[in-house]
Amino acid sequence: GQKGDNGIPGVNGTKGDMGQKGDQGTAGVNGTKGDMGQKGDHGTAGMNGTKGDMGQKGDHGTAGMNGTKGDMGQKGDNGIPVDRNIGYFLPSLTGCGGTFMAPLGNVTSPLYPRSYADGRHCEWTITVPLGNIVRVKFHDFELENCGDCGCDYLAIYNGASTDATRLLGKYCGTAMPPDFRSTGSQIRLVFRTDGSVTRKGFRLSFSS
Repeated sequence: GQKGDNGIPGVNGTKGDMGQKGDQGTAGVNGTKGDMGQKGDHGTAGMNGTKGDMGQKGDHGTAGMNGTKGDMGQKGDNGIPVDRNIGYFLPSLTGCGGTFMAPLGNVTSPLYPRSYADGRHCEWTITVPLGNIVRVKFHDFELENCGDCGCDYLAIYNGASTDATRLLGKYCGTAMPPDFRSTGSQIRLVFRTDGSVTRKGFRLSFSS
């Protein structure tokens, strides 16, 4: 009976100790919760900080993208003249004569780059916008060669008239003619071939 009583206080004592441990455990849990709460606050602050940094990076990233777009825009601007030249429909006169009203274009002898025919008489009148002059540049030239260009020839006139006083030059053979500039907004081209030898012909461009 005494052993049982002694055992009971022992049990009670043990229960008391367990109760204290339980309290300490609860306090520990509460303490842990407090720490977690602080960590949560710090974590939130850290997240806010991270978000702030990300916001700055986002701003920088946007600026970088804008910068890149700006560079591309500049390249686009620089490329525009090239793109315009590539994509621009360049008018061409490939037949035997005609009237051309355009700021730029090409003129070739009939059938170019194949040989032109015998006995041709072709005349082209080129007119650029008023107030501009006509610039002529040759890219290919191969006609029958006669000493006085009396066989096959290309003549260039300053203006629409074929008056001898308006003649800028008369060319034959294979020597490339020089570049020309008119004094007004028109030039006239006259191409004549005789009845014998033929050649590749010519190709020229004009601009205003």
